[in-house]
Amino acid sequence: MTLHALQIFLLGAPRLERDGEVISLRRRKAVALLAYLAMSGRPHSRDALATLLWPDHNQSSAQANLRRDLSLLKQTLGEEVMVIDRRQVSLDPQADLWLDTAAFQSRLAEAQEHKHDSLTEAVDLYAGNFMEGFTLSDSPAFDEWQFFQSEVVAVELAWHFEQAGLASKAAEYLYQAGSRAVRLPANEEAIAHFERGLSLLETLPETTERNRLELAIQIALFAPLAGAKGYGAPEVGQAYTRARELCEKIDDPDQLFLVLYGLWGHNLVRSELQTSRQLAAECLSLAERVGKVAFLMEAHRMTDESAFYMGLFDRSYHHLEKSLALYDPQEHRSHAETYGQDPGVALLSHGCCILWHVGLPEQALRRGQEAVALAQEQEHPFSLGFALCYSAMMHQYRREPDAVLELAEAAIELSQEQGFILWLAQASYLQGWALAEQGQAAEGSSQMIQSLADWRATGSEFLAAYNTAQLATVQAKMGQVGEGLALLEDAFAVAAEKSQGLYEAELYRLKGEFLLQQGAIASEVEPYFHQAIEVAQRRHALSQELRAVTSLSRLWHEQGKSAAAYTALSKIYDRFGEGFDTADLQESQELLQLLASKST
Repeated sequence: MTLHALQIFLLGAPRLERDGEVISLRRRKAVALLAYLAMSGRPHSRDALATLLWPDHNQSSAQANLRRDLSLLKQTLGEEVMVIDRRQVSLDPQADLWLDTAAFQSRLAEAQEHKHDSLTEAVDLYAGNFMEGFTLSDSPAFDEWQFFQSEVVAVELAWHFEQAGLASKAAEYLYQAGSRAVRLPANEEAIAHFERGLSLLETLPETTERNRLELAIQIALFAPLAGAKGYGAPEVGQAYTRARELCEKIDDPDQLFLVLYGLWGHNLVRSELQTSRQLAAECLSLAERVGKVAFLMEAHRMTDESAFYMGLFDRSYHHLEKSLALYDPQEHRSHAETYGQDPGVALLSHGCCILWHVGLPEQALRRGQEAVALAQEQEHPFSLGFALCYSAMMHQYRREPDAVLELAEAAIELSQEQGFILWLAQASYLQGWALAEQGQAAEGSSQMIQSLADWRATGSEFLAAYNTAQLATVQAKMGQVGEGLALLEDAFAVAAEKSQGLYEAELYRLKGEFLLQQGAIASEVEPYFHQAIEVAQRRHALSQELRAVTSLSRLWHEQGKSAAAYTALSKIYDRFGEGFDTADLQESQELLQLLASKST
């Protein structure tokens, strides 16, 4: 390499040399500015640069910061390197400077002409990912540009290695490119890179190193596949089934944990809840054996979620709190890329739903708000979709259609922008329910039916009984009680087949209420309310128990049993210490007042 007066290295950790000696730039924004100007090779307006690097500052402050860093660059590099006027900034194309990325591109171009030594030289120049270890947390546009540059470099290397017949090296760089795409996030690009890498590995004989690389790629596929196609998609199951086969050949507890996690998530969403529960137990045992806090945190979360959908609310709450106690937002920030979503967001999102079920509706409200706030702070779109949908579901529990509509619409906009088909289907369903509750019953019902079909098309079944019951309620309110009862039977069947105990008590209560609407006599209806109460008590679902006792008390009142109704309802009402402004508790309080007036 000919020695130039100024050398800029951006492959690997960024550094600057003059006449072979390392020189330092004291400010990170100055480093970013130099890299951006060097890579583009053209002038940029001052306004554009100021906005790129100081997006949260007003124009005056951003321009002042830009002037300060331009002055530092001129002082450090020499005035002959910079071209600066009142409107634009660039590096002088005539300046005596060398850029490693430009040399890298030149060697790749020569390699394309079958100069194999040039490919070797290009690899030697590739000291690491583009600006490795460098980031500007307050400039997301710059970070995105940096990630994109890194992905482009890795893809180019992969292509050249593939053309040279070096499939293993090509797959290695495709793995790097896919991993960078995940961080953008650009799910479809990541999937394409990973799948191309896997197809190249299929051409190679099995060796330990080849199997390790394939395992890494199969694991990395989980997050983008889940985002683009849904956790329950067949492709997710195929990736993790193959990954588990590879784990049997490679003794690596860390990789095994990630594979078990992926299989757990796939089975959970498909509502194979007994299998997901067993996988969660395997992960908890493995986490305790290796003693990793991060694994323990995730394993407790897995156990919490499996128990939640099975309606085991006391067990779910126990593991939720254990996991939350181990969660650290900064320490576990990278989990969003590896596991598909930020674990803290997932914990708070499920937590808000669990808290409602166990009779803590105000705490549920606060935790839902915390979930959305954390997802926004983490700037991870899939996690935000998670938080918006579960917070909306919590408001659905609380019978607050306006809040449901606001959150659902935000989730729909995000999901359409990012291509999240699972969250799009669930959010559209919630939006339909909210519209129906606000008086647009026909439109809302139609949207719920279509969204439920879209949701199931992703392979998702984990909320099937609950979603079907909500649709049944809308149909009954429209006067289509027969259709509502038929839907309830579908929900009962799914709940029994898939062990979905989440909404079991409500299914019995709703059947009793629908039968009353059809004119059934009290002796036919009352057993369903008693069954709802028994199930809710067994599952420690205090809010569902309140609804069932309220329905039973209303029935008893109509039979002239106001005193007994008052005793039963007041007993459970007094177990609540919060949430007295929610629809369920207000309705119960009004009924208690009526019963008190009739029983005296």
